[in-house]
Amino acid sequence: MISTSQLILLENKIDYLEEMLNSSSSSIDVAFLKLQLEQIYNQLSKELVPKLAFS
Repeated sequence: MISTSQLILLENKIDYLEEMLNSSSSSIDVAFLKLQLEQIYNQLSKELVPKLAFS
């Protein structure tokens, strides 16, 4: 089960990645950020979607 502190850490990581994306121009950086965001999305989907479906 995902905890509130884990959600806060993910939210902070997303904010950090958005900052990087906004200040980034390198395609390598963009590819890295996209991968990071996909991993966060997948983690959240795996953790939260089953809970939301049964709440």
